Amino acid sequence: MTNGQPSDSPLVSVLIPTYCRPRVLRDALDSVTSQDYRPLEIIVGDDSPDEATARRIAEIATPDNVTLTFLKNDPPLGQAMNLNRLIDAAQGTYGLILHDDDLLLPGAIAVLVNAFREHPMLVACFGRQRLCSDAGDDLGDDAANTLNSTYHRTFDDVGVLSDPIAAAIRRQFPNDGFMASLELMKLVKYRPETEIGHAVDTDFGIRLAVAAEGSPFRLIENQTSVYRLSKAGVAASGSGATASFWNILDGLDHLQSHGDLINAVRRQIAAGAASHFARNGERKKAYSIWKSGHYGPERFRARGLYCAALIAIPHLAKVRDLMSP
Repeated sequence: MTNGQPSDSPLVSVLIPTYCRPRVLRDALDSVTSQDYRPLEIIVGDDSPDEATARRIAEIATPDNVTLTFLKNDPPLGQAMNLNRLIDAAQGTYGLILHDDDLLLPGAIAVLVNAFREHPMLVACFGRQRLCSDAGDDLGDDAANTLNSTYHRTFDDVGVLSDPIAAAIRRQFPNDGFMASLELMKLVKYRPETEIGHAVDTDFGIRLAVAAEGSPFRLIENQTSVYRLSKAGVAASGSGATASFWNILDGLDHLQSHGDLINAVRRQIAAGAASHFARNGERKKAYSIWKSGHYGPERFRARGLYCAALIAIPHLAKVRDLMSP
């Protein structure tokens, strides 16, 4: 026994892609090395053009039964291919993806592994999340409850998710902080941003669920990770992720048993997706969404009328940008 764990505890591989954020990366690493679960391997994949991250990694002393491997990507691979390199290098039974600006809460790895022990047929599990500011300040229970409610991670949702595809389409499966069978992760892998856009994490969750062939996911009641509202992350995604998600949904027509759910999600994101496509010159795509039943009566309200104007007058978005402070 080690720290109350069985001596045959499986190796967990914590995989952290990073790019030019050595300060918050150190926080992420500290949240992993302070976990009470062993054995752990931590693998960091660095896309940064400089050596600041490598220097920060060199400062870290790892506890017993914790290894830390640093992989420098030259040239940079981009988030998805960086993650795939990490998955290929990992040797654990389970993989846990952690973005460089997010955190694990104390005891998270132990409770996630225990979920697999309790339900050996699981292929992935995850807990509820907290939110912190860009500076790392916890944003409180109300913010956490709003986040978890938005993504169907409430106490009412806790338990074995027998339809993992539905969980992934609803975006119940988080972008990171989840633990999954590493064997399955190596099979599925991430598709590149050039193919998927900003929604590589959502796409991975859906394809992981499809590859699971009915084996369940599980949402545990514990809060296990902290999602940081990083300024760079918010600026890089926004409505672009929504539009990418729309394109992913367009590729799920073969999942006929989930057609009603897919259409319900389309109705939720139609306005954001149409506006993004219109601002980026994809007028036909924007118009097809705007006139569809998914957009609905919102098209004749302020946001819908503005979207119609963007479709009809492509330069309107540029004028707005020029007038913005």
